[in-house]
Amino acid sequence: MTQRAYTYRLHRRVARAAAALMAVVVTALCAASCDDLIYDDRSHCDDCDDCVTCQPVYTVRFTYTMNMEYADALAHYVDRVTLCAFGSDGLLAYTRSATADDLLANDQCIDVTDTPRGTYTLLAWATGTEVTAGCYEQPALTVGTTRLSDLYTRLARSYDGDAAYIDHDLTPLFHGLLTGADLTAIDYDGEKSVTLDLTKDTNVVRIVLQQLSGEDISDEDFIFRITDANGLLLYDNSLGTDEELTYYPWSTYSGTASVGSSDDEADDDALTSVGAAIAEFTLSRLTPTSDTRLSIYRADDGSRILSIPLVDYALLVKGKYNDSLSDQEYLDRQDEYAMTFFIDDDNSWRNAVILINNWRIVLQDMNL
Repeated sequence: MTQRAYTYRLHRRVARAAAALMAVVVTALCAASCDDLIYDDRSHCDDCDDCVTCQPVYTVRFTYTMNMEYADALAHYVDRVTLCAFGSDGLLAYTRSATADDLLANDQCIDVTDTPRGTYTLLAWATGTEVTAGCYEQPALTVGTTRLSDLYTRLARSYDGDAAYIDHDLTPLFHGLLTGADLTAIDYDGEKSVTLDLTKDTNVVRIVLQQLSGEDISDEDFIFRITDANGLLLYDNSLGTDEELTYYPWSTYSGTASVGSSDDEADDDALTSVGAAIAEFTLSRLTPTSDTRLSIYRADDGSRILSIPLVDYALLVKGKYNDSLSDQEYLDRQDEYAMTFFIDDDNSWRNAVILINNWRIVLQDMNL
């Protein structure tokens, strides 16, 4: 080999080694700068466009699994969410709102990447499809001033003299609270997300009066009322001190239902019909210690047919499968109650049997 050829090959080997060394150095620098980003310093990553961790994303994800199906039903029930984040000083650090369309387009998340990194207490109020405007009253939010303890939701109410009442359907209301929400270090894939599960605070109650004799019955013959002092929900979803509210049904109607077997078409005489009067209410959050009382009166003379502690009756059908749930969790998961009471020819309640959510309850020595 000539001296010239040898020198040429040596130069090529040196050039290749230098190029390899440079690639290792560049990769190390990129990795080091991206590692610095974990500590929220993005200034080192200008040349690292291909590095995933150089583009961190911070999100709060919303779910609604506090239901009897134990499945996330947020997409079916929630229409709008307002998120409030409070720092360690208890003051409002930032707030965000999103519609259902916004959430569904972003995996049920609100992006909070542009907010200061930190560990927060997150509070959310959410509503479903609006059925009545102006159902709720909430305080104004001011970043840096509003405290977590300042937040509440109060049912708007009307007055008849000094008596407060609600005579309309309530827009579905949801609450969520998460303490110690860490929005600092990112995951290996360059993202950090925390999940806030919601609890539904509104409950639909349907009361059915069924005539044992089979005679027609009219809802106009009865006055239905539910009373409770549950119109003020505090930041932690507990009930604040409030005046007693009287809930009027937002819907009443009468109807008939066929009973018996229709399998034998020739035996038409086997089919009979029963009359029923139905009243529908929507109530605020129910708790085991609340005195939520259902009362029904005759319209003609105002005499009372029945007066029962509604929550006590609702918990009668909690069932064996739900023994592991506390009474409060059961009431939070179960948001619809149908109660059927049987009355006789004199429009008096036969208090031996009641149907609750299709459960037949035989009453014995109940304290009414």
